[in-house]
Amino acid sequence: MKLLYLLHALFYAYLIHLGFYYMELDEALWVEFARVGWEHYEGADVDSPENSYYTIWLVASLFTAFVAWTVKTSAEDSVIARWSFFVASISVIAYGVLLFEDGDVSMKESQMSWIFIGSFQVLMGLGGVFSSFLTKVGKIGLKQLFFFNGVLYALALGLGFYFLSLDNNILAEKARLGELYEGLSRHFPENTYHFILAILTVGSLFLGRRIKGKALIYPIHQWLLLLFFLYNVIVLLNRGSLDMRETQYWWVSLTLITSVFSFLIFRTLENKLPEREENFYKDNILDDLSSLE
Repeated sequence: MKLLYLLHALFYAYLIHLGFYYMELDEALWVEFARVGWEHYEGADVDSPENSYYTIWLVASLFTAFVAWTVKTSAEDSVIARWSFFVASISVIAYGVLLFEDGDVSMKESQMSWIFIGSFQVLMGLGGVFSSFLTKVGKIGLKQLFFFNGVLYALALGLGFYFLSLDNNILAEKARLGELYEGLSRHFPENTYHFILAILTVGSLFLGRRIKGKALIYPIHQWLLLLFFLYNVIVLLNRGSLDMRETQYWWVSLTLITSVFSFLIFRTLENKLPEREENFYKDNILDDLSSLE
């Protein structure tokens, strides 16, 4: 099983490397196309790098989802298998849509998605390789996971301002150069950011399902995440027709509120420490001492 996890990590690391190769190829084809003009261009289809790479991702994601679903795992590996299956399923949908777009989304525009998903799968593979060691070091409880979840949404808020700045720079550069502009698409910041938020939101929904308490804050948190997910889906379906400035109120409010809710839930959950086996006593130490009286 460790060998399978190692191959998983190496394969997705190679897939990220392959993405940079196809991105360079894509740029080279467009440079040649612009140099000779469409009437005299006789090279490969300018959409072939995107379609080839997205096809590889689609097949790889289908295979990963199938293996994660069918292979029998131990209790410590089941969490890794579930997350790999979940992310692979999202990848199947995402790259199926990209293939359907037939090259409309360039390698540079999709760069954040294949780096993010590929890196996640690499981490899952390495987690499987070192799962025994990580289990011995310590187990992360639900309380700690919600604290980490709150930190992630705080970081996502900061990431939103980065993409807002990038969006403003793209629009300013495009206004300055006009038709001569050949940089990133103006849809890149919006689509990439909300794709990341959609994955983060679905992960938080799965995390929320692990709560067994009955406090009112728990269902409110779940409904908030559903609203957040629907917002991301609507933005993605519009393919970036709204820029980061026009959606700023929504992503600032939702990431901030979700982060606060995560920290509040962190405060309400019990901090259950992992059970440890006694090496020297089969019974409680106090019971052993009382037997000496």
